[in-house]
Amino acid sequence: MAMAQEVQLREIGTSGRVCRVLLVEDNLADARLTRELMAEAGGFEVRWASRLAPALESLAREPFDVVLLDLLLPDGIGMEVVERVRAAAPETPVVVLSGLGEDDLALARRAVLRGAQDYLPKSAVDGNLLKRTVSTAIERARLENALRRREAQLEEAQALARMGDWWWRPGDRTISLSAQLMRLIGRDPARFTAGLRGVLRVLEPPARPVLLQAVRRLLEGETSCELRLPVRRPDGGRRIFRVELRRREAGGLYGVCQDVTEQQLVERMKNEFVSVVSHELRTPLTSLLGALRLLRGLHEDGFDPRTRELLDIATRNGDRLKLLVDDLLDLERIESGALAFEPRRVELGGFL
Repeated sequence: MAMAQEVQLREIGTSGRVCRVLLVEDNLADARLTRELMAEAGGFEVRWASRLAPALESLAREPFDVVLLDLLLPDGIGMEVVERVRAAAPETPVVVLSGLGEDDLALARRAVLRGAQDYLPKSAVDGNLLKRTVSTAIERARLENALRRREAQLEEAQALARMGDWWWRPGDRTISLSAQLMRLIGRDPARFTAGLRGVLRVLEPPARPVLLQAVRRLLEGETSCELRLPVRRPDGGRRIFRVELRRREAGGLYGVCQDVTEQQLVERMKNEFVSVVSHELRTPLTSLLGALRLLRGLHEDGFDPRTRELLDIATRNGDRLKLLVDDLLDLERIESGALAFEPRRVELGGFL
């Protein structure tokens, strides 16, 4: 029978929700047995297809909670059947129906490795086992699909922020890098050495001992540290990464890396602009204020009240601008480390 047939099983499970099942089985006797077991267990609504083609058409038209799949069909055999069903409905769990022979069971196990959630020997199953297996497959698939969606969202967020993460396991002493971090450093995951040596080769030589010292401090008891490390990409490009390292309570290390090359360039341009503008303003401003005060001191009696008022306004505004320039210069010295703070005790009342 080539067309998918609908069999409505009226009995509802304890959850009150009908589980929609697509049964793909070319053997009529096995199909009837499976339907009887589902009726015995209760809570199933079944559509049956005896061939792969109508089953794929049904998957394209409507959603199912689970697919019960025979691997030996007239128009599909073995792993091809699993792959085509998975491609048609990637988030729908598949439970393989197999025989009891060694070859049948080996094929079913291979199907699980290729994406099926579980397998059941046809002649060794009852209604309760079938219902339990289907329920477990649906729940496991739901969790796996949710995890994949979260991972996709995380990868998208990391791509927007130009971030990636890595972790070091103490057992096998390997370092694993996320796919996004691999893309940022321009490395092929298939060729990357998953270890500390592989990570060190990514860094420029002067940065390698810096990372080693940070890792050693974390292993000796520090909880976290932050570094800025230069990375040389295979295409010759140089990137700067802000690296935050943390020691995990369960053992090993975890790190988040962010490409801050453009951010660092913008910061340097900003600092250079502030430095140039501040110095270029300070010299003429000092001369201007000196001239205003000299003019006021030499000819104060010869000016009318309106002129003296204008001179006072110009002097006050010049002093205000000079304070602003001095603040910018102090900020530049603080950021560069050239300005040292000298803590001292003060009377709080007088300070306020």
